[in-house]
Amino acid sequence: EQAEVLYDFQPQQSGDLALKSGDKITIVERLSQDWFKGRDSNNNEGVFPANYVK
Repeated sequence: EQAEVLYDFQPQQSGDLALKSGDKITIVERLSQDWFKGRDSNNNEGVFPANYVK
């Protein structure tokens, strides 16, 4: 599942995925209603807020 990043996200802790507005992310797993695990175009994988993508 592909998602578009709406807002920049700076990692808060180890395991978070940095997001840049306009990027495309592959959603790997929906961890909860608020947090997804995803992979960016450079194959970096991590967790990010679900409301930062659409």
